[in-house]
Amino acid sequence: MRRKIAVFLDRFSLTQQFMLVSLVILLISMLGLGWWVGKQIETGVVNRTASEKALYVNSFIHPALENFVAGKILDPQNIELLDNLMQNSPLGQNVVSFKVWDLNGKIIYSSSHLLIGSQFPIDNELEKAMHGDIVAIISNLTNDEDFPERNQWNNLIETYSPVTKSSTNQIVAVVEFYQKVDDLMDEIQKAQISSWLVLGAATLVVFLILSVFVQRASITITHQRAELKTQVSRLTDLLEQNTELHERVRQASSRSATLNERLLRRISAELHDGPAQDLGYVLLRLDGIQPNSLQNQDQSHPDESNAVRINEIKSSLQHAMQDIRAIASGMGLPELDTLSLEQTLERVVSAHEQRTGSKVDFHYDGIQKQGSLSSKIIVYRLVQEALNNSFRHADGKGQVVKAMCNQKELCIEISDLGPGFDVQQEIDQDGHLGLSGIYDRVNSIGGNVQIKSTQGQGTLILAKIPLQRGENSNE
Repeated sequence: MRRKIAVFLDRFSLTQQFMLVSLVILLISMLGLGWWVGKQIETGVVNRTASEKALYVNSFIHPALENFVAGKILDPQNIELLDNLMQNSPLGQNVVSFKVWDLNGKIIYSSSHLLIGSQFPIDNELEKAMHGDIVAIISNLTNDEDFPERNQWNNLIETYSPVTKSSTNQIVAVVEFYQKVDDLMDEIQKAQISSWLVLGAATLVVFLILSVFVQRASITITHQRAELKTQVSRLTDLLEQNTELHERVRQASSRSATLNERLLRRISAELHDGPAQDLGYVLLRLDGIQPNSLQNQDQSHPDESNAVRINEIKSSLQHAMQDIRAIASGMGLPELDTLSLEQTLERVVSAHEQRTGSKVDFHYDGIQKQGSLSSKIIVYRLVQEALNNSFRHADGKGQVVKAMCNQKELCIEISDLGPGFDVQQEIDQDGHLGLSGIYDRVNSIGGNVQIKSTQGQGTLILAKIPLQRGENSNE
């Protein structure tokens, strides 16, 4: 049963389910409350009518029972007096039948004389009347003593009223009288109908008010759910981006030690192949020079052999000094703190042109973004390494640097018209630090870089470098 109800409710939205369940609960509550109010109205009307009628009946019967003694029976004169009351007084128009009980449960008078002197069990209503209460019920006439009335009517208002002595207020008997229910039931039904109308209207108002609140709450919940879904989606995307960035940084960090070692070996190789070779050559040439001959020779006729050697030594030392300065210049960075991104790009392009004597076509489009120091260092090293590779492998042919800057990122394109190469193969080789360095530098700050190269068609490097929030722009 519960499963069937759940399947039925699943056809509706949560708002519809709530309103449907609320309607059922309100209807059940209204029916229960209406039934209870109807019973209260019925009981109240019956008791009120019974109380009024009891006073009326007692006013007629009390003189005949004034001198009644408990345990005795009524004398014929009192019985005749009571019969006359039923037949010849207004009492008979309002009461269809009545009985008089003594305190032992014996009928000492009845409209049907067949019951006079009969003893019956004392029921609850009769017992309450014997203790001084006026009790009234709508009876279906099922008790044994009700057979005379049962033959003529289906139900009657049955009222029990105590009879007391005027002098002592002592209860000496109980009068039980019967009234027709037609007029009283009409009054009860009118009162019950009025109460049902009031309850129905109140239930409808409550349901409408509840519907309005639920509908507004549903709209609010729907909007909040949509916003929450959007925020969760954004958070999921951010988490995925953070995870990806974390992985890229982890990979870059894991290669950091290897790249540093390769860089040291590269610097060592450049020192060995450049300045060290020149200095070694200088030492060899110095061994061939005779100090004594330098001191004793005539200044007007210098030793041509020694002079040649000295010039060669001087030239080698100058070449070694140039190499050392070039290596030192490549390792160091200019002061970038006060430069904008555009000025940083101009500085690295200009330094490359001065050092190599090649031409670089430079274009910049976008806002004058100051940029953080870390982003400017990445930009400088990226362009420096890319142009060095272009000059080394493409002889600086068709070198172009394009940059576009917005509030969020800097996009850089570096291209040449060289012979091209296999990108993945070059990255996988241990000796090629440039490409790996480009990837790791850009990835370390959450950027993205692509290197495209085709044999005979040149090389293109595309890089997107994110800019930190809160950076000031120089406009």
